[in-house]
Amino acid sequence: MEGNSLSTPAIQDTITDTPGGNLNLNATTTDTEQNISSPDNGDENQNPIQKQKRARTLVAWSEFKEVVLLNGTKKVECIHCKVKLCIHAIRSTTQFNRHLSWCLRRKASMRQQHISFLIAVVEEEGLNNMMKYGIPGWTPVSRHTCKKDCMMVYESEKAKLKTLLKTVTKISLTTDLWNSGNQKMEYMVLTGHWIDSSWRLNRPILNFVCLPPPQTGIAIADGIFKCLMGWGIENKVYTIYVDNALSNDVAIKVLKENFEVSGKLLCGGKLFHVRCCAHILNLIVQDGLHQIRHIIDDIYESVLYINSSESRLKVFPRVKERDINYHNNPSDEDWEKVEKVCEVLKVFNGSTKLISGSDYPTSNLFLKEVCAVKCMLDSKSESEDDFIRVIVRKMKHKFDKYWGECNMLMSVAAILDPRLKMRVIQWAFPKMYSEAEGREHMMMVRDALYELYGEYVQANQGVTIARASTSQRDGHGAIGEVAAVEGAEAWDDFTTFLDVVETVEPSQSELDCYLGEGCHKCVGDHDSFDALQWWKANSTKFPVLSTMAREILAIPITMVASESAFSAGSRVIDSYRASLSPATVEMLLCGCDWCRTLNEVKKGCRKEEDEDHLEIQLPILSGDGSQQIG
Repeated sequence: MEGNSLSTPAIQDTITDTPGGNLNLNATTTDTEQNISSPDNGDENQNPIQKQKRARTLVAWSEFKEVVLLNGTKKVECIHCKVKLCIHAIRSTTQFNRHLSWCLRRKASMRQQHISFLIAVVEEEGLNNMMKYGIPGWTPVSRHTCKKDCMMVYESEKAKLKTLLKTVTKISLTTDLWNSGNQKMEYMVLTGHWIDSSWRLNRPILNFVCLPPPQTGIAIADGIFKCLMGWGIENKVYTIYVDNALSNDVAIKVLKENFEVSGKLLCGGKLFHVRCCAHILNLIVQDGLHQIRHIIDDIYESVLYINSSESRLKVFPRVKERDINYHNNPSDEDWEKVEKVCEVLKVFNGSTKLISGSDYPTSNLFLKEVCAVKCMLDSKSESEDDFIRVIVRKMKHKFDKYWGECNMLMSVAAILDPRLKMRVIQWAFPKMYSEAEGREHMMMVRDALYELYGEYVQANQGVTIARASTSQRDGHGAIGEVAAVEGAEAWDDFTTFLDVVETVEPSQSELDCYLGEGCHKCVGDHDSFDALQWWKANSTKFPVLSTMAREILAIPITMVASESAFSAGSRVIDSYRASLSPATVEMLLCGCDWCRTLNEVKKGCRKEEDEDHLEIQLPILSGDGSQQIG
């Protein structure tokens, strides 16, 4: 019996069918293995009667190899992290599987080898089934075809925009930088602003390009200039709007020096560099809110706590009466401080509505709002309340840092509003400056206004003389030939003749006539007045001044147009599209913006009454103890 037991392998295999059709092996092995890593455990000298050992099919065996230590002990070693494990007598793989579940090197290797991507939307089965249901002849479209079609649209619209820019005389720019967290790359957006001959505002995204590090001022200036040369508008730049970063100041200084060499800057470059009004106002408000940041955090947590359940909302009056307390319940003193700060910041509501409420606020609308902010800061900085005085003085310091000198562009643009004219300067400057400073700044604005108008007159005379000389050269000045022209063409020729003989500006210029007339009285809603439409209607009366107004009113006071591109950029470059090339990103963002303009679709257009606002109504105890809704 012993001999028989020695010659018979001690292997018991149980094979059962699983419901899925697979085999379930439950084997118990007691034989000594020759090599764990090799499926062939046989030997030429092996007893032919003895049953050969079964090959190892479990995944765990393929990720370990047998090694022999110096003391002769056999172990298995993980091929990823080189950790050595013992070989159990029953040849169990439980410890192997446990090790593989937490092996960091194996997980890193698996992530590199197996990257799972979501399929493109156009290739999803559900979408194609829906399209087939609605369109029986629907043919599925691959993502490669979509990319090719998008690129064709992008190139077509880019060619149209380039042709349109050839007709533009002056263009204003806004630019900003944005860091893509998913790609770890820095992008620069460049947006153009101008009013065309139909008096329609245009603000397309010109470029959305990757800016390699380091993002120094010289690198930013070089990137902007390359974009301008690509569009052929390097000699048409009027102003550039940037935020208050130091690198942007260096970039604008470099660009200004380059443009001054070519002599293309109007008014001696006084209007070339303009700081973003919205950015400055935001800095001022942040300085005020920073003093009560801890109180705001407590109030925020309180609102979340109370609104998290209906029962807490019902006991809110008891919270106010201090019958119920919790760790971040603001004190009465904290509520009073918040109320005081909100009263100070109330004046910024006008600027906020102006920036966010209008689809495209023109530059003539901002001076009055800035004047209101300045008056509030001057008044509250001398408040008897120590808490308010400290806060407002810090805000006033920030305001004076950027508006200590008169903002030339904002003032000139306000004068070109027919409702305001020079009256707005006479009203605003005494409120913003001392009497001596107000007079000085008023003269600066008036001199700059007339200097700018004189340059437009010169440019217009050059065009008129060139056109008239061409007409004389073609007609040789012969009276007989003029007499031969009949109908409307004869009057056109007479108009050209008047342009030649009356090139000398009359004693009272268009600007003098405009300022000498009374301010325009609005009929109906004062806020609905459109300065562009007024200048369009009076372009015949003020041909030169209307051209000047058209180009100045197109200058943006904020960088909202450029910064809005970043919200779209974060959606395009999400975690699943982090591998998009910069050229593809620019194609998607610019092409989408141009197509939206082509189809007159406003970005994020939604009626105010349809917006879904979260409003929390808290029950408040009145003086007599009854509940009211506040």
